[in-house]
Amino acid sequence: MPAGPTRPVWRLEPHTLAKHEILRRYLGAWFPIMSKWNSRLIFFDGFAGPGIYEGGEIGSPLIALKVLIEHPLFASFGKDTEYVFLFCESNGERFASLQRQLDAYKDRLGGSWPSNVKVQCTSDPFDRTASGIVDYLERKGSQLAPTFAFIDPFGVSGLPMNLLARLVKSPKCELFVNMIMNTAKRFATSGLIDRSLEELYGTDEFLDAEGLTGRERIIFLHDLYADQLLNVADMKYVQSFEMVNRSGHTRKLIQN
Repeated sequence: MPAGPTRPVWRLEPHTLAKHEILRRYLGAWFPIMSKWNSRLIFFDGFAGPGIYEGGEIGSPLIALKVLIEHPLFASFGKDTEYVFLFCESNGERFASLQRQLDAYKDRLGGSWPSNVKVQCTSDPFDRTASGIVDYLERKGSQLAPTFAFIDPFGVSGLPMNLLARLVKSPKCELFVNMIMNTAKRFATSGLIDRSLEELYGTDEFLDAEGLTGRERIIFLHDLYADQLLNVADMKYVQSFEMVNRSGHTRKLIQN
């Protein structure tokens, strides 16, 4: 499959800025609402990145932390609620950059860092980390604490449908998935990345895009993914947002 970016830090693109604004606004409501009724909340960033962009803009891990900690009403949230932030970044340079950014943010807050906010970073990939979590919980007969999982990969590998299905078996798990439609559109019938696409979709029906072009091909591949989330992953609700990048290529954000 095509390689993702190898630079540890890159430019913030407009479509990424828009995606981050959606995340910021959603978490701004999710944290205060969910903390009223739950003693533990998890923000799970599956492809966390370096934590910063070339222009100094912060990435999704810092956005999520700042939304919570710097919320003007944070002191009135559930006082006994524990907030766990789990960040996965498997690229070594990006992982090191992320840790530096998190350490710098903690240093800026100093003694005012909330004792009920926990941060965990792992250099294991999202699929291995998430599988390990659900394996452990299944052995215990337990479920995930209420979780918001931000799954924003560089390509189409590493987020298999069967894993998403296992995550959302926990009734209070929400997913914000960036589905890279341009990659799916380009390679769906090429025979080059069939294994990755079959894991992504949980089926080989993406091959039925053969002969479709342009907008029709994008819609078919998008609708197939949404249908798989509903019928295979057994999600109750699926909402999609279309994003168009600087070059005019389409991305879809699928949220459960």
